[in-house]
Amino acid sequence: MKRLFDVSNKSVILKNFASLGLMQVANALIPLLVIPFVTRSLGVEAFGKVSYAQTIAAYFTLVVNYGFEYSATQDIALCRDDRARVRVVFWSVLKSKMFLLLGAFLAFLVMMSFFSKMQGEGVLYIYAFLINVGMALTPTWFFQGMETMGKVAVINVVMKAMGAILTILFVLTPSDYCLYVLFMSLSYCLAGVVLFLWAYSKYDLTYTSDFDFETLKKGFPIFLNSIFSNVYALGGITVIGILLSDVEIGIYAGAHKIVAALSMLLSMPLSMALFPALSREFNDSLLGGWRKLKRCLVGIGVGGLLFTVVLYFVSPIVVRIFLGEQFVNVVPLLQELSPIPMLVVLATMFTVQGMYGMQMQKYAPFVGFTILCVSLSLYFVFIPIYGVYGAAFGYIVSELLEILIVYSLLRYRLKKRVF
Repeated sequence: MKRLFDVSNKSVILKNFASLGLMQVANALIPLLVIPFVTRSLGVEAFGKVSYAQTIAAYFTLVVNYGFEYSATQDIALCRDDRARVRVVFWSVLKSKMFLLLGAFLAFLVMMSFFSKMQGEGVLYIYAFLINVGMALTPTWFFQGMETMGKVAVINVVMKAMGAILTILFVLTPSDYCLYVLFMSLSYCLAGVVLFLWAYSKYDLTYTSDFDFETLKKGFPIFLNSIFSNVYALGGITVIGILLSDVEIGIYAGAHKIVAALSMLLSMPLSMALFPALSREFNDSLLGGWRKLKRCLVGIGVGGLLFTVVLYFVSPIVVRIFLGEQFVNVVPLLQELSPIPMLVVLATMFTVQGMYGMQMQKYAPFVGFTILCVSLSLYFVFIPIYGVYGAAFGYIVSELLEILIVYSLLRYRLKKRVF
């Protein structure tokens, strides 16, 4: 059968890295660039409210995504020359995500009925949850597997830029905090609709009632690990919301949004661009894939360390520019969190490229659960004593622990040659 894409592997990786980098501009950098306007309009307390609502919605995003961004990407990458098989995978994933979206919304409504913090801000939390409609519709995993991310990136940038412009024009006072969340969610929804329609028409993805349970089964360990790993990443702000005030949520959220955006900009384009190619390398040769992964890790480690040092020293300038004078207390917190982007990139490379590439997904939930237990223990012990700095400490330890555990598993697999 004729290949759909006849280009060199290296040029495809570079092209998709650039495209995914552009997409992360939409997903991470554009919201980050909007923050200076938002923080100055809303103030610390209202910013804390919207940040907490977005954190709660992010937990449901994990359910909707289910790990398909890796499991389905891998399936599409391995069968992309078989159009019939591609259709089955595409519609299996889409139907699964719609079902997960419905389940997540019902669970969200139940949660709202029990937690007074959410009941008092029902509109805000509904607006925050809407982002998951866009997440369910957006077939980024499909385009990643096909390694054709160029136009996807452009569409994402355009839609997210529209949301940013609306935010700048209409979010002017603390009372406008609900509008800020609404505009962000709607930009994801619109991008999802446009990308779904484009994939459907461009790749002739006519509907099929066939359902591939293997794709769903394969994604389950990744889903569990994603839940666990994101809970410990978001757990700091969640526990702060339980134990401390909206003002302290706002302080931690300010620093967390900066390092989270930087982490995404650094890790996601590289990881997602490499994943289809490295999956094939590991599929052909375990040792060959490991050698290529190690070469990537050397450059990433050196670059990440340099980035950490720079971020530490420029933190006062970053806070002043992105958050404003009201957030001056964020500076030492951001300095404490400065290693996070480097640690996230390394952890993502080991977990996604290494563990998933070696088809070791079954270990992922155990790794995630172990780190989750440690991180939550650290949060509940140190946040009451050290406040937001205790949350930062717990986050750093969690990322270090993930790197150590996954690296040990990979070395064990290579030593034993277990397939």
